[in-house]
Parts: sequence; structure tokens; C-alpha cells
Amino acid sequence: PVAGPVMAQALDAGAGVVSASSGSRRDQSDEIWEEVRGLMCGIKDCVSSEFQRLRTVIDTTEKRLGQANVKDGGGKVRKVLRAPAGKTAASNGSEESVATMRQQIQDLRLQVNILESQNKELQQQLSELSKEYDGAMRMHLAALSAARITPNSVAELEQVLVKHHIALEGFGVGSAKHTHELQHEIEVNDCSLQLVESTLERVVEPVVVRIYYGPHILVNTEQQLEDGRVRPRNQLLVEKKHPEESWEAAAIRGIKEELHIDLDVHPVMALLRKDYEFLEETRNSPSYPGLVCRYRLHYVPCQVLCKEGDTNPILSTIGLEGGIPGTFNTKEKSNHGTKVHFWVWKHVKIAAREKIKGLPEHDLRRQENRASRQPPTRTASVIFTDVEGSTELWEAMPEIMGQAIEAHDTLMRQLLHVHYGYEITTEGDAFMMAFHEPEDAVAFGLDLHRRLMKVDWPKGLLSAPKAAPVMDSMGNLLFKGLRVRCGIATGAVKMFQDDMTKRVMYTGEAYDRAAAVSELPNGGQVFIDGDTYDSIAGALASCRGNPGPDEEASNPIVVDEGVYKMGDAAVPVFQVVSSHLAARTVKLQAVGNGDDPLATTAYWHAPGATSSYRLWKSDPSMPPCPPVVIVFICAFKFKKVDEAVGKTKGSVCLNRFCKCVRSCLVRFNGYLCQEDHGCFMTVFGRAEDAILMCIELNICLMKEDWSPEVLACPETQEVVEQDCIIWRGLRAKCGMYEGTPTSIEPHKTTGRADYFGPLVNRAARFMGAAGGGQIVAEKSLLARVHKAEYDWKWKENGLHIFKGVSDPFDVCTVLGSHPAFHLRQFPDKLSSAKARPYDPAVDGKGTEPAEKAPETGYGVNVALEDALDDA
Repeated sequence: PVAGPVMAQALDAGAGVVSASSGSRRDQSDEIWEEVRGLMCGIKDCVSSEFQRLRTVIDTTEKRLGQANVKDGGGKVRKVLRAPAGKTAASNGSEESVATMRQQIQDLRLQVNILESQNKELQQQLSELSKEYDGAMRMHLAALSAARITPNSVAELEQVLVKHHIALEGFGVGSAKHTHELQHEIEVNDCSLQLVESTLERVVEPVVVRIYYGPHILVNTEQQLEDGRVRPRNQLLVEKKHPEESWEAAAIRGIKEELHIDLDVHPVMALLRKDYEFLEETRNSPSYPGLVCRYRLHYVPCQVLCKEGDTNPILSTIGLEGGIPGTFNTKEKSNHGTKVHFWVWKHVKIAAREKIKGLPEHDLRRQENRASRQPPTRTASVIFTDVEGSTELWEAMPEIMGQAIEAHDTLMRQLLHVHYGYEITTEGDAFMMAFHEPEDAVAFGLDLHRRLMKVDWPKGLLSAPKAAPVMDSMGNLLFKGLRVRCGIATGAVKMFQDDMTKRVMYTGEAYDRAAAVSELPNGGQVFIDGDTYDSIAGALASCRGNPGPDEEASNPIVVDEGVYKMGDAAVPVFQVVSSHLAARTVKLQAVGNGDDPLATTAYWHAPGATSSYRLWKSDPSMPPCPPVVIVFICAFKFKKVDEAVGKTKGSVCLNRFCKCVRSCLVRFNGYLCQEDHGCFMTVFGRAEDAILMCIELNICLMKEDWSPEVLACPETQEVVEQDCIIWRGLRAKCGMYEGTPTSIEPHKTTGRADYFGPLVNRAARFMGAAGGGQIVAEKSLLARVHKAEYDWKWKENGLHIFKGVSDPFDVCTVLGSHPAFHLRQFPDKLSSAKARPYDPAVDGKGTEPAEKAPETGYGVNVALEDALDDA
């Protein structure tokens, strides 16, 4: 409510930036931009101020709550209540005061929960506003591009500098650079010169890489230039971004050029993409005195993926021999000689005290939290672990099991220290732990399963079925020793001190959810809740833990396990597994505490996934993938509708379309692989279900409650013929193809089933050739599954050639029993940018094309991009 009016004003002003970005209106463009930037900053200030106000209220409330707990938790009041009857002199007044105090405590806790919820909403608003701010920034840069100055030589550059009253005498003196170095930077796109309101500015896009190793951060202390001069730096690793380069690519290039580590070959570090930040500022640079520099700063956190004692030789080249931080130097060659960079690993507190550039407060706070090894406070990632089959093992071999549990507990506490965790409590062989960062919690679980197989277990344990070594058919070790299940949940927690142990304990949503999630996996599996997944989805590399030298260093694999009922909430659950233990990802046994109400999301509900899980490399024992039907669905001409009705109403319109698709999928046993802006890739085990779903979807869309603005558009208006509505609202174009996938795997990010093979591309091409409201399928498929009692028919379109597909296909349009299907007018032949009717004179004789191009197997992402292009 506070920021809304300012936001509207900012967007109105921003609309004029591009239109004023050329010719004589360039100055006006800059003025408008300054207004936009000021308004956006005002929005941030509004939200930040409100957030701070709420935080102050929470702190005050919690302080009062703490005081109330002290009064109710260790003083005379509790003693009066616990004293035996007849031995106290408690009056009615004291009992009433206790009741009042308890009610106050409940009210305060409720208030804290409400304020925490408001805080979360404001943080989301601030994130959305930041995206709008970045969009306005890009518009501003487009406006400035017309004012760019590109000298072709050092002499021409010097003329430009003198013309704009910049003295050349200061260049090349002390730590300042020469004009030939500035010219080189311009030529290699490390910077640019442009006029902003008649002031010459050097525009640089530095990518600042914050490389963390535990509580330490890598600092470039000084630099020896090519001519021998020493230049103090006292900053983090910085690389200039090229105009057409992404910030990720620039960060990886900087690590390669300055530290000599190619992350594609030696993945010893991981970019924490979800914590990326962008800022812009203007200041004088000591590199080129007198020349104003506009910095567009990209801040990229990066985590070193090693622990103390690591013997990886690559780490010794960056001052981490044996995992112990030290100093080192690197050399960087340029056209003018060789630069030497001097580096040191500094504790983040020392770096902050020395005012190292580029250290944000929240990053410092996170690293300090890890380094402090104190229990998390308001939010935490909670882990519950349990040894599978421990009761049977204790009964069968109590003495051996006692030794095994001792080894188990020792390993748990070693890894807890390595990953900055806090031990809440234990119950028998079960551990309850809390972590500040979800990445640390997941890395702990993955490392635990690696290390359990390397423990020197007591003699006799490995003879038990629940602890015996298990190999896959390729000879890889999958299990050895005790098997531990892990359940992880992230969210708000409430702290209290145990009366007996005096240790910090937890209650709250995340704690209860972690307990529920831990009931789902088998021994040797790590399951996480949806909030944990959302936190790590963009930083899976930082969750790898510490792979051994004989293990793959690739990212962990995520498998969508579906949505489970936990209390009153429906909780998405995912499995995370190290790539070399992928064969552990077996179908979930009957150990869960609820049914999956959303079968269209879980990996194991995808057709063919159970019998054809192909993460065992080239495992010859695995059965071939079964045939499936791929169906692509897309909203026809939605872009035009979106432009006509506006962003807000267009979004509502698309949401209605997507809701209809998902509803029909559930009704007809379809599986949703992925969706992207109104384009869906779905899979069916039965062709009959796929056909009926497409027919029902077309009918449902006509019955949907579309807004008057949407129905006013030519592409979505209501059309009536012979007293029958044949068109109304958004139209779905559908294409389906049946075939055998070459493999089925979990998508690397979403964990849903990802299908590979020519059938994916073919279904996408069929959809691309369809018109709005049209269902395109191969004639042979329709003829094979059709029965006399079915009320749907088809209209033949004939042989067609599809781009990227080697053979022509005889395709048809499916017609449902609803009169609308028979009144709709579709062309006899399909036609699109990637499909055309088959021509024997051009494509060959009979049904064979003149040339057969090799057909590539497609996955979800590529096919979705193609489908969106076609749509």
C-alpha cells in the first residue's frame, strides 16, 4: 500500500525512456531516467523502512516474550503451581495472574507469527521491485548506447580526452594507467566511453566474485604491473564483463584467467547464483585521473567445494593446501607483459574491519553465522536422521551393533562440524540437527551417505541383510554398512532452552515438517521439503559436499517425489542424491505417511519411469523404455492477446488457460513434464487418454470465465454458428506422437521426468503445425487405438514434411463429438515455418524423402523452445 502509488508513477515515467532515447531528445531521456531511478529508490526505501519497523516490533515483542517466559519458567509462580496440594499458600489472585500471563504469552507468540508473515511478504515485494528496477536500468542503457564514443587509435583517444577537458598529465603516474591501456580496454570491450549530459564517462561492468572458504574470503592485496610498478588493490577478484557476455560467463572467465582454474575441468568452486546482486554507481577512478567512471557492478558469491584435510592438488595452487587457508600469487599475461596478482585468504570479520570493497552485510552475516557455530535463531534447515532396521540389528547382534552405533555417532559429529551444523538432540540412533544454510544441510546428508560406505564397520555387521554390501550390475558399490535415512525441512523455528540439558531446543513449522519428511525415505536416501528445494535449486553445485577422488564431481541429482499431506499442509517433497549413487533412487517403498494427491508432479508417476530409470549409465540389465505418447499443448496467439489486454489481465488470462490444462491432465492420467509461459510438454501411458484429454481441454476452454477484455480480442472472441459456440477464449493447439524414448531421467533442476528421443521433437513439430483449437496426430496412431464405440473421429491432412524430421508423416486432425469440432474450419493441409505438405517431386518418390537428415534426440528444454517458436 505504501509503495504501490510510487511504483505506478515510476512505470509511467519509465515508459518514456526508450521513446526519448534518440537524437535531440537524448538529454530528456536521461532526465526521465533520473526520475525513474529516484522513484525506484524511493520504493526500496519505503519497503526497507516498513521492514525495519516490523523488525523492531518483533524484537520488542520477543524481548517481552522472553521476560514473560522467565517469569513463567523458573520463578515462584511455577513452584506454586507444581507444589503438592495443601502445601502452598497460593491465593486466587496469584492463580489469576498466572493465567493472565499465559494468555499474554500466547497473544505475543501469535503477534510474532503474524509479523514474520508480513516480513516475508515485504521481502517478496522488494525482490519483485528489484527486478523492475533492473528492467528500467536496461532501458536506460539502451538510451545511452547512441551516445557511445569509440576512438580507433591512442592519438584519437587523447584528442577525445583533451576535448572534454581531461588532463593527460596524470595518466601513467604512480598507480595510474596509461592512455594506451585505456585504448586497449575499449578495443577488447572491457569498457566503453560515452557522453552523459555532455560529461565524458568511462563505463565499466565489473563482475565482483566473492570466493568463500568457510569463514574466509579471497582478497587480492596488490598487483605488480607489467612495467614493475606495484599497485595496491585490497579488493576481491574482479573481472570486466564484455557487452554480449553474461555475468556468469564473466565470473567463470575471471576465475580461469586470474586463478588459472577452469571450472569445467576442475569444479572445485560453485557460483551461488541465487545470491547474485546488481548495483550501479558513479565515482572517480584512480586508474584514469579526471575521467569519471560509471560502474555497473555484478556481485557473484562463490563457494570453494572442499573441507579441511582435502588433498586435491588444484587447491594448493590457490593457497588451500590440505584445506588450510594461506597466501599465494598468480600471473596473468597481457599484450604488454605479465601482471602478478598477490592473494590472501582473510577471515570475513577482518575483511570487513579493513573495509574490503564488495562485501555486503548479509553475506558477512551468513559467513559469521557459520563460523560462530552457534545454533540458528529465527530460520533454520532442520535434519532428522534414523538408522533403517536398527531394531532388528540390535535384536540379532547387540554387541556388534553397539560398536557400529559408536562409529555412526562419531561420523555424524565429525560431519556436523565440517558443515557448520548444530546438534539439537539424539534419541537412540536418531539425530536431530539444525543448520544456518540449506546448502550445508543437504551437503551434510550427501557426505554422510558417502562416508558411511567407507567406515571400518565391526566384524559381523556386514553379514546382516540391512547392512550387507550391495553392488549394481555394473559393479559399483551402492550400500555398505548402516543405512541412514535423512529428512530435511527449512523454515521458521522457535528456540527454547531445555530445563535439564540447558541446550537450545526447537519447535515450530520447520522442525515438525523435518520429522514428517524423515518418515518417507528408505535408508540411504535424502528427502527435502519444497522450501529447502527452492533455496538450493539455483545452487546445486554448492550442495555436493566433498566428493572423493574416485567419485564424479558433477552436481547432485534431484528427483520430484510428489506432494504429501503433512498435518493440514500439502508439502512438495524431493529426493537429492549424489550422481555416483544414482541407482539408489529406487521407487519409494511403502514407508510414507500419506498418499500423493498430485500424481502429475512426482517423477515415479511418469509413464515408463519406474521400469526404465536410466541413471545407471549403460546398465545392460535395465529393461528398454516402454512406448509413451508425448503431447505438446500451447496457447494460440497469446502474445497478441497479452499486448491487447495489458500485462495484468493477460497474466490472469494465461493462468486460467494453465489451470484448465492441469485439470484435464489429472482427469485423464497425464503427466506434466514442464511448462513455459503457456506451453506444456505432457506424457501419457495410453494414447486413448491423450486423445480424450485434448478433446476435453478444447471444450473446457470454451466454458471458462474469460474477462470481457479478453473476449473483445479477435483471437479470443466468441464465435457462434448454427446456434452453437465454436470459439470462445484462448485456444489450445495440440500435437501428439507415440514412440519409445531413448531414455527417461529426472530433469536436472525440477526433478520431474525428462524424456529424450526423436518422439519429443516430432510431437513438438506436430503442435507447431496445428492451428488454434486443432489437435494433430499421426493417422496410424489414431487408426490403431480407435474403436467403434468411440465418439471421436478424424480428418485426414495427408503426408507432411517437418523440419528436423527425416521421414514424412501422414497426419490427421482429431475431431471430438461436440458440434464445435465439426463447425470449425481448418485448412486441408498444415502449414507453418517448420512444416509443409509432402511433395514427391521435391522430396522423393513414394513415401521416402530424397535425402534423410540425421534426426537428433530432443529433451524437454529444446522441444519447449521449439514449440514456443512455432506458437
